[in-house]
Amino acid sequence: YAWEGEWIGRVAQQHQQIMARQWDGYYFVPPTIQPHARAKGEHHDADEWWDPHLETTVRWLGSALRPDVLFVNYTWLSKACDCVSDETFKILDTNDKFAGRKEMLAQFGIPPEYFYTTEEQESRALARADLIWAIKDEETYDFSLMTRVPVISVPHADPANPLPRRKFPNDRADYELRLGLMAAKNSINVTNTRRFLDAVAPIWRAYLPPLKLIITGTLCEFLDDVDLPFVEKRGWIKDAETFYREVDAVVVPMEFSTGQKIKTAEAIGFGKPILSHAHAFEGYEPFHDYHVLPSFEAMAEACVDLAFAGPEALTDLEEASHAAHRAVGKRQDVGLSQAGDALARHKTPFLMCLTTAAFSHGSISQLTTISTIQFFKHNGPLAVYIDQFDKFEDVLRFCKPLDLKRIFVSDACKRELSDDDISEGENIGVQWICFDDVLRRTRVQHLWVDQVPRHTSTVAPSDFERISINLAQLADCPSQSDVSGFLKATANQLTPL
Repeated sequence: YAWEGEWIGRVAQQHQQIMARQWDGYYFVPPTIQPHARAKGEHHDADEWWDPHLETTVRWLGSALRPDVLFVNYTWLSKACDCVSDETFKILDTNDKFAGRKEMLAQFGIPPEYFYTTEEQESRALARADLIWAIKDEETYDFSLMTRVPVISVPHADPANPLPRRKFPNDRADYELRLGLMAAKNSINVTNTRRFLDAVAPIWRAYLPPLKLIITGTLCEFLDDVDLPFVEKRGWIKDAETFYREVDAVVVPMEFSTGQKIKTAEAIGFGKPILSHAHAFEGYEPFHDYHVLPSFEAMAEACVDLAFAGPEALTDLEEASHAAHRAVGKRQDVGLSQAGDALARHKTPFLMCLTTAAFSHGSISQLTTISTIQFFKHNGPLAVYIDQFDKFEDVLRFCKPLDLKRIFVSDACKRELSDDDISEGENIGVQWICFDDVLRRTRVQHLWVDQVPRHTSTVAPSDFERISINLAQLADCPSQSDVSGFLKATANQLTPL
């Protein structure tokens, strides 16, 4: 992301081109504050890394695009949620828990780095969203104690890309187990790796197993003094897949950290056997004892056992990795489904089904409709549904000055319009959708009916807190029997007001 070293002080043109191809719209905002600034006090304020320049851009995009959903990464960017209207559903993807991070690092002798804050400040950031995504169940629980905003777990899962085993020597005596460890250069990775090597060195020296630990990634820049006969340091590599093809199993030695371990996600995505500290497997479902080893010493001994057991012992661990990948994929699907349900329940308190007469310029019906719209807008988000009109230009003339955020027009009407009309409609935010789909996707509290939609089935009164049938406006459905048919209700259940 844009705080990485390759973006600081310059423009990463190659990455910009990739993102421009990936997204329908891509916007580059140069930073106006110092990236990764140290805390001004004992901890970072929730908005201490927020850039005012970014705020200007997000407010402009929110006004211009009127998005249904705003997706924000990291709590230190949560102020973006305040830059869009209440009608936009705001999802905060936390990735990491930053409250308590400074104290966690101090336990292992690491000075504070990156972003660290207090529970009070992190709670302030969480409160801005409509839905919180945590990356693992442990942090879902922590966040749920800090906020009333709903929190769900959406773990990270790489696409499945199982790799074949490398070719082993014919003579078993020539076999050497290749263990892989890939990591970037940050204090948490460096400290965990050094503690792991300190733990395994005496055990591997005692047993002399046929194995080699291959360490790759920018982590190696901080391991210059490591000189062990069973360790090979390769440094930075361009292609992760090539590395995983060359190793027989992956070790994930992390006894403390935040978030989910992407090292684990990569390994199970490639179908590689894993020997992991229990902490490093948080966010994943274990399918083998080697997935949840209790200490670095236990990891060292498991590596010894695996090396002496020969290539045949890799099969069970490969199957366990495949099972773990399938399980995290299912959990990710569940999380995304929960997010979809939450979005569908996002409040649209008022939905008005407009009558053709509302578009008659200067008419009493139009003036009455405008007054009703302004009343509803004052009390909460409003959507309008339109599926009957004489001229679409009248609809555009009516909607533009009212600054309506959600304008639903029947997709059946779209087929009767010119390309210019469709383009003009979409420029003011028209969405082409049938009435039934509007109700499926939007939680409506108060349904106001000036005109019964043509292209619809009946609706159930129990789905709404209130339904208002404006008999004074109703043109095509003047009788109580017709209205009751639309509402799945008997005529004597309706009370004229």
